[in-house]
Amino acid sequence: MGGNERIPDRRYWPNFLRGEPREIHARMLDSDPLRLRERCAVRLRQLWLLIEPDRAFARAAASVALAAQLDDPPADLESWVQARIDQALQQILEADRLAELAGDPLDAEQRNFPLLTSSLLVDPDKVRAIGFAFHALDDLSRRAFFELMIEGREVLEVLDAGPWDADQLHDHLSAALRALSFNPPVRKRSLVEVYRKEGQEKP
Repeated sequence: MGGNERIPDRRYWPNFLRGEPREIHARMLDSDPLRLRERCAVRLRQLWLLIEPDRAFARAAASVALAAQLDDPPADLESWVQARIDQALQQILEADRLAELAGDPLDAEQRNFPLLTSSLLVDPDKVRAIGFAFHALDDLSRRAFFELMIEGREVLEVLDAGPWDADQLHDHLSAALRALSFNPPVRKRSLVEVYRKEGQEKP
């Protein structure tokens, strides 16, 4: 072997990702060394998904614990963690979709969603069906709902930042509200007129 040949770098899992899946899972839930709770909350808003944050965190912790046993240590731990979170969110969406199509009764995890049941007064028995309908919407409709109703941003700010005009924004938000079983008012005039502010409006 030549003296100039490069020896591949050996990669190792951090100590908190070593051990049996049950041990790793307990660490994730207890001390959250990867900040999964925070990352899940951010990701839900980035993807405009109506999933209860604690449920997302619990599933992500399980995904991390299992994958740490099956995968080789990655070159980029941050990207690996992000992939585990995305995997967990997709697992939740798919599980709810299949359960809703099969007409299975809701379990306690699916019913527990304070944002819907407490803030929006959704019947707990309808949480899964409403989530199913909401996630079937296109990205822009979900984005309109999140930016206006969840983040509470000003209408003109959302107009300026988005790929829509005022009437399109109204239509996207209306679609999201209908998915949540609300009846939005019919648009009778341009929202540019309704939300004009200090003489400024989106071109």
